[in-house]
Amino acid sequence: MTWKLGDEELASNGGRGTDDALTVTRILEASDIPCCLVGRSVLIFYGAARLRPDWEIGIPAELVGKGANFYFILVPAQDVHIVCEPSNITRSLRGLPYPKLSVFIQSCLDTRNELQLCDVVDGTDLPEQWGEENLELEGFNDVEWAKEINKRGSKLENGKFAHWSPFAWDAPKSRRDMWQSMVRTKKDRLDWTKPDHVFITQYRIIGDPDPWTILSDDY
Repeated sequence: MTWKLGDEELASNGGRGTDDALTVTRILEASDIPCCLVGRSVLIFYGAARLRPDWEIGIPAELVGKGANFYFILVPAQDVHIVCEPSNITRSLRGLPYPKLSVFIQSCLDTRNELQLCDVVDGTDLPEQWGEENLELEGFNDVEWAKEINKRGSKLENGKFAHWSPFAWDAPKSRRDMWQSMVRTKKDRLDWTKPDHVFITQYRIIGDPDPWTILSDDY
């Protein structure tokens, strides 16, 4: 979903809109529409320092029509390669639904979204072995999914949802190579503004708790 309050109305949580988004997810769930936050909201939840102009909520593609009477746009979860069902969802301490960490990272690999993969690796500081134990690293990104997304996106370019026309890499790349490349180069992404005696990754200060384990106005 892409959802904005009116220009004259201040969103909750000091303008962040977090509790407003929680209200929306509860409305969806009360209508038997499973949902989870997608896009930049997930990256923020898992520790990446990203700006969020909009809240996006994924729901099963077959239920998009059921949510048509709400005043925001619902994104089919298949567009981000996530199966939106309770077993794949975790909740922030505030109660917002997010894809589980393994589910989200798997979607980054399957969609070959290396920008999001980089952000979530640096936000969580996961070790390489975690991926071997929790992810499907054999094979390649989902090329057929990418071709379908690009085909559908081209049809939306001049249509009602032109602002939601996803592009996906449709060339194969090893999932294990993507994972290993990102986790082995965390230190390389530090610069002089983030010295390694203070930062463990570009987003994490040494000794800080995992962000998803604390109550925050951001998630």
